[in-house]
Amino acid sequence: MDVLLILLGSVFIVVVYLLTAPIYLELNSPQGLYRVRFHTWAQARVFAAEHSFFMEVRIFWWKKVMDLLSPSPVRQPKKKGKPTAQKKYGVPTRKLWAMLRSFRVRQCQANLDTGDEALNGILFPLAYWISTKAGVDLAINFYDQNEITVQIENNLLRVLVAYVRS
Repeated sequence: MDVLLILLGSVFIVVVYLLTAPIYLELNSPQGLYRVRFHTWAQARVFAAEHSFFMEVRIFWWKKVMDLLSPSPVRQPKKKGKPTAQKKYGVPTRKLWAMLRSFRVRQCQANLDTGDEALNGILFPLAYWISTKAGVDLAINFYDQNEITVQIENNLLRVLVAYVRS
């Protein structure tokens, strides 16, 4: 009986941890970092090398690198029998919007240059107004620098609660 309670308690702790562990979406153009990571256990990042885009997936010690621009292998089509009715599954817009609102922006910085000095001059006060009202660091420059740094955080529990409540 004690072993069963210890086993159930351990499973409960693991499930609670998986629901509350943070999931990060990180975009950092100065460092060339574009990734999604689940705590420290799993991550997927996209990078460019050798005239192609690659995706690296890591889960614990397992690692796989995929070329996103290479042609996928051709699969043999299945033999079609009697056509069946396709069911449409989808998330209603209200629930999707509630799930998107559950994300938290932890860091947001943008440094933009349109290449047109007149347009930069027009956007400069707008960027200042957005920076003060929204709490993000948005800057317009005249030095031909375009950089963005965004870190967004969420966890599965917040997504599930938003889905159920809406």
